Amino acid sequence: MTPEELSAAGYPFSPHWYGHPGGARQHYVDEGAGEPVMLLHGNPTWSYYWRHLIQGLRGSYRCIAPDHIGMGLSGRPDERHHSYSAMQRLTDLQRLTDHLIKERGVADRGWTLVAHDWGGTIGMALARRNPGLVRRLVLLNTTAFPWPHDYRLPLALRLIRNHQWAARMVHTSNAFVRAAARRG
Repeated sequence: MTPEELSAAGYPFSPHWYGHPGGARQHYVDEGAGEPVMLLHGNPTWSYYWRHLIQGLRGSYRCIAPDHIGMGLSGRPDERHHSYSAMQRLTDLQRLTDHLIKERGVADRGWTLVAHDWGGTIGMALARRNPGLVRRLVLLNTTAFPWPHDYRLPLALRLIRNHQWAARMVHTSNAFVRAAARRG
């Protein structure tokens, strides 16, 4: 989409890019000034999910909303060059965070982390890896905490987690999105 089309869709933010080693380009929103607020989206959303919150907070806070690699405006490298695993997502977020602190002047402490779905798991791992970085947490519909002892993942998610063919199907098609939309 062009900047004009994005603005017309309620997403009037200037694009920012971080180039990861290996060539993956990650898009992120960086709006406002003040204490940093990191907004991490889930699956299958992107930083567009946070557009109203960013517009409401950017007058008092520095709002940073990355698009995970392969989502939103970020690049979509093939799986030979990017694994799309939880650990890869954490590595991507750590690199982006380091870039923001070292090259974009974002504070290295006192962030507010707002995380939804998959972003909660990744964001909590980032917070644990970087003591002092996150001061406040807002967790929305996420599994960023231990599951109850007797909890079992739904069958579809167990298939994706435990079988390479199912994971490949999800990564190469819209099957997950279609199934979630139908069920939701």
